[in-house]
Order: sequence, then structure tokens, then C-alpha cells
Amino acid sequence: MGNSRQYNLKRFGILIKGIIPGLLFWPFPTDKKRVILSSTRNEHYNFNSKFLFEYLIQNRKDLDVFYVINDDAKREELNRKIGPYFIETKSFRGMWFVLKAGFWFTSSMETPVGGLLHRWKRTVVHLGHGAPLKNIGLLEKNISFVKRVYYKLITGNFTWFLAVSDYFKPIIANFAGVSEKRVLVNEQPRNQVLLNQQRDVLKDYSDNFRILYAPTWKPWVKELDWGMLEGENFEAIDNFLFQNNAVLFIRMHPYFEKAEVYERAASSKSIKVLSSENFPEVNDVLGAFDALITDYSSVCFDYLLFDRPILFWTKDIDKYEIQIGFTDSFEKLAAGPAVSAIGDLLGYLRIILESEENLQKFRIPVLKLIETDRSNVCKSLLEKVGV
Repeated sequence: MGNSRQYNLKRFGILIKGIIPGLLFWPFPTDKKRVILSSTRNEHYNFNSKFLFEYLIQNRKDLDVFYVINDDAKREELNRKIGPYFIETKSFRGMWFVLKAGFWFTSSMETPVGGLLHRWKRTVVHLGHGAPLKNIGLLEKNISFVKRVYYKLITGNFTWFLAVSDYFKPIIANFAGVSEKRVLVNEQPRNQVLLNQQRDVLKDYSDNFRILYAPTWKPWVKELDWGMLEGENFEAIDNFLFQNNAVLFIRMHPYFEKAEVYERAASSKSIKVLSSENFPEVNDVLGAFDALITDYSSVCFDYLLFDRPILFWTKDIDKYEIQIGFTDSFEKLAAGPAVSAIGDLLGYLRIILESEENLQKFRIPVLKLIETDRSNVCKSLLEKVGV
């Protein structure tokens, strides 16, 4: 059974498990001072939920704030490191506690407690993962019947879906299959932290020009996709970086972060691995890099906020367009040159490294698409939803 199908079945399990507790709670009032956050499968401490949670516990002492982690070991570790804020919704008691909350925030298409029509009892906000470059949700070209049914059921739980700008408002509405009236425009909570990042996170490489390579997941890749580093390209890029006092950090998708990647990087002069173990949230360290290379990852929109060079490796763009596709034309959304040959890639890197040219002309039109108010991001979001 494929990972995607397993994931969708697990989502259905969460949804079904919460139906009876949700119905039983219906006659009871909710507490507007209780706020619950969660993320992927109610097991992960990541994405926008993580950053909004940290803002809340630091700045809103008037609220009772909790985060759902149904992984017992992870929950225990977080309670030890951060404080007694992490709870579970595996038990009936845990679900009942969360059902009492007047506000839920989640970064994924699962709610802290499964069930239906939760938005009629409380405010439920879908924070998402960021501005989408590729098709997601109901926009996917080859969406399965199971996933389509799940989306039709789960979207009825959400009061609001977050869009980072007016341009993305109809895209978010279509991804979820809802009216634009249920899409709220506000910058992402994680970008409030992003803009305040210090560049000394990778202080061991403070004298180097630091490049992040962050390819996205592709459904046809079963083992490992080296992307622009495939075959002889690895050595060519490694030598170029070494000669120019630059370092490339690979951020593989967690599915492909295998021993082979570490072994090959260990044998190189200027290629390192930015592991998910050491840096679980790539956005925590985006500000430490002088340039970004990706293929079709939406991390390009987050990195735009630093106004630094971005390159796109697009050797398989035709296949990606057919199987997944983009929320708008790639040419319109790409905030940097698209290259598919190693010579062109190194040519642009040479321009960036050896001159004052930082490819800003590519970023200006895309920056206009994501233009929004970035002052007091979390405070603004909370005010808009009534917290």
C-alpha cells in the first residue's frame, strides 16, 4: 500500500473516531479562553501551528493554550523541554478536553479531534503550510476518490482557511473546495519568526557563501532523487563550490534522507546535509543562507522575504506538470531563473558569487503577488478570528 493511501486511511480513522464524541458534546458550551493547536496527523510539532503556539504561550497569558501530540514519546519530550502544554486526543477524556475549546488552529487537513461540522461549535482555522506553488488538495490532477471524499467531509469543519495574499485567495478556496468568503488573508505565523532570524545559526560556515538546495517530493520517485546532484554533476558542483569558497546544504525530503546521502556528502569538500534531525523545521534556518536552489518547493515563497537569489532546477518540469501541475503558470510564479543543465546552473552561480547581480529582477513581480501586511503577523491573525 502506497504512503499516500496509508496517509488518507489514517486521516479517515481520525475523522471517524471523533464523530461520536463530537455529537455527545453538542449540547455543551465551549470555552473561548481555551485554544488548541495541532499539525500533521496530530503527531507533529511543526509548520505554522508550532510558531503560532510559541507566540501564544509567550504573549497571551490570558489564554489556556495546548498543543495536541498523540505520539506518546514525543509528547513527553516536548512537555519536558517546553512545558506542560502538550496533550493527547487518543482517549475519550482527551477528546472531551479539546472539544471544550473555543478555538482550534491546525496546519494540516486533520482537526485536533475528528468528526464533522466542528465550525458550528467553535472557530476552526486552517493555517496551512504556506503559499502553494504546486497543485494541492482538490486541485491535484490525479486525486484519488478516497482523498476527494475525505476533503469533502473534512473541509466542513473549518471556519477559515488562511491565504498569504489576495492573489492566493481563490487558489486556497479551490484547493479546499470552499467559498472565498471562508478564506482569510494574513501572513503566515511562521514568517513573523522568519523575518527576525539571526544569520549565525550555521556559524561554523560564517566565512562561506551558503546555499540551500531543497528539492520537493515527487510521487514517481521510489528510492532517491539526487536532482541536480545526480551522477557526475555532484563532483562538478562540489569542485565549483570549493573553488569559490561556497558550501551547499542539501535538504532532502524526509523520505529520502538516507545513509547514502550522508555518505556521499561526507566524501565531498563543500556539500553538506541539513538533516531533519538537527533542524526539524527548515524555516528555522532559512535566514542563514545566501541563496536558494529548489525545483518546485513552496519554500521559494518563504525565502523571497529575504530578497536573496533563487534558482530553480527544472529538468523534469514536463513530467511534473503532467502529474502534479502548478497553481498558476510556472513562469509567473518562479522568482528566479529556471535551469535544466549543469552548465547553466554553474553560470548563474558564478554571476551571483562574482558580481553584485543578485537576480532581483526575477523576484520583483513575484513579490508583488505575495505582498501583504507583515507587521504583527500573529497578533493580526488572532484579532481577525476573534481570539
